[in-house]
Amino acid sequence: MRRANAIKIDLMASTTFSSLHQDGYRHAELFSIRTGDDELRSMLRTRYSIPAHSIKDIMNRVDAMLDTNKGFSRSVLLGGRAVNALCRGEERLSPDIDIAVRIKGELTESRLNDLRAMAERMNFKPNGIMTKLTDRETGIKVDLFFKPAGSPETFADSKKADGTVSGVPVNEVLRFGRNIAVTVEGETSEARVVAPWQLIIMKYNAVVNDVEKADPHHKADLFAVIRHQYGSINSFVSKENKNISRYASRGYIGRNINSHDGSKAFSGDCRSVESLVLDLKRLEAE
Repeated sequence: MRRANAIKIDLMASTTFSSLHQDGYRHAELFSIRTGDDELRSMLRTRYSIPAHSIKDIMNRVDAMLDTNKGFSRSVLLGGRAVNALCRGEERLSPDIDIAVRIKGELTESRLNDLRAMAERMNFKPNGIMTKLTDRETGIKVDLFFKPAGSPETFADSKKADGTVSGVPVNEVLRFGRNIAVTVEGETSEARVVAPWQLIIMKYNAVVNDVEKADPHHKADLFAVIRHQYGSINSFVSKENKNISRYASRGYIGRNINSHDGSKAFSGDCRSVESLVLDLKRLEAE
């Protein structure tokens, strides 16, 4: 049975998802959770499911790790796990957990050493620049998004520590995150989750900027959050007009966002709510 499922995934990866490049196999597998038959979905769900209590436990330990170091964090859940939380009934899983955190103060080598030591004491295995953790007990991977202070060259090649999440500043994510119930496989636990309108903007930016990677989740996530949280594009824009206008005017929405150094270089056509609406409707019709 396992071999049959593996063949089925290989076939999907080589046909339906033939345009995928880096991480293509993983994306094909995960997208199959939404598109495959019941047998395939069941197998993939088992492989990629992370219990709700594990998500909450990991976020609590991340907060404790940073607070102990005299920083301040109210960690916010992002990515596929946030989609799962905001879109009840959607089978949107991923092999890791994405979390936005606040790290105050200059990230000197001494401070990074302190953070690594605290991560170890919280039963995580950290990478060198603290953008990734692995929970030693469960093997769950954790991606941290934060804005580093000081020594920017240390983080120049890391999208996880450039101060934004798909164009949205980490500080904004932390500001608008809210506590909601996260349900996985019937188990519910509370966690602080990214605001739905911010996640929509992140996913839109990912769609228009991630052509080479072509992750099929981004577009599906984008319209799943709109559908579940607002009902329609027009309702989303009507309810969040003020926030969208503010982000569009600041260059947080659109193509060719480049913010590795914390700046927001913008080049695109979404400087207004109207242009975003037109683009969303174009994407929806594709």
